[in-house]
Amino acid sequence: MSNILYTILVIILILGMLNYFNGGMEKDLAKEAISQYDIAKRNNCQGDAYIQAGLIAQFYLQAKDEENYRKWKEVEEKEKILFFNNSN
Repeated sequence: MSNILYTILVIILILGMLNYFNGGMEKDLAKEAISQYDIAKRNNCQGDAYIQAGLIAQFYLQAKDEENYRKWKEVEEKEKILFFNNSN
């Protein structure tokens, strides 16, 4: 019985490592950065929102998530326009 449990634990560990090294870490970082982006937006901090959007795009690029990368590049561009229009 303990050999079966050990084998299951090893499989779970291997699957977790594969997820981590296959973009899982970057996607987790992107989710955290999205949370920070939302805080910046709620507090009307245009510069912070612009920077966070760029970071999120980079995390998705590293994770090879093209769909979310494109989405956040568009958000970054919109935030850049808002930031530079409001800073005058």
